[in-house]
Amino acid sequence: MFIPVLPALNNRASPRGGRTNRVSSDVRMWREAGKLAASGDFEGWQAIERELRSKGFPRAKLLLDNDRVRDKLDELCKGAQKKRADANRA
Repeated sequence: MFIPVLPALNNRASPRGGRTNRVSSDVRMWREAGKLAASGDFEGWQAIERELRSKGFPRAKLLLDNDRVRDKLDELCKGAQKKRADANRA
């Protein structure tokens, strides 16, 4: 899931590939954050941060340290929970 307010990632590779690996891991983390938010299983960004860290994304705290990102994740979580609740009522 694409989260439009996510910070741009510098995609320049270092000669040894270290930055490329970190950028690749960060991209995987952003994708996973979007999936978690869309699942409806999480209350907000804090729960998603904890889950990401438990899944091996140690930079989650740093990368989610942005009010716009946090607000967007909270919005996605609430929307997914509402959608799930509406589906359960039908």
